[in-house]
Amino acid sequence: MPALGQISTTCFANNSAGNATEGSCANFITTFCTSIASQVIAPGDTAARCFMTPTANLKCDLTAINLATTSTSISVAGCEAVLTSVNTQCPLLGGFGRATGGDFRFYGDPNTGVCGPVCGN
Repeated sequence: MPALGQISTTCFANNSAGNATEGSCANFITTFCTSIASQVIAPGDTAARCFMTPTANLKCDLTAINLATTSTSISVAGCEAVLTSVNTQCPLLGGFGRATGGDFRFYGDPNTGVCGPVCGN
């Protein structure tokens, strides 16, 4: 496996009151990354999961989008590294990041609400 490049991270903006009031997706990063590792994701397509936190009415949306021109799978180590960076660099707010030269952009978005039903149900 190639070494991970430098990770660039962009945080989502504060809410309208100017403060961060959401939460952390740290407890779900490994589960998300390992659960999608076997999926071959087409260019421009995503793999996403929603996790309910122990805090009432708070969820974590984790997403990987393939930016490459060919179908490929994520690296669990790369996914974990980028999402951990997003979680650390963007406390409470969430954001997105990508390793230099990486095929995927990863999003971590803690927000209020509940996870909806799986599409088609």
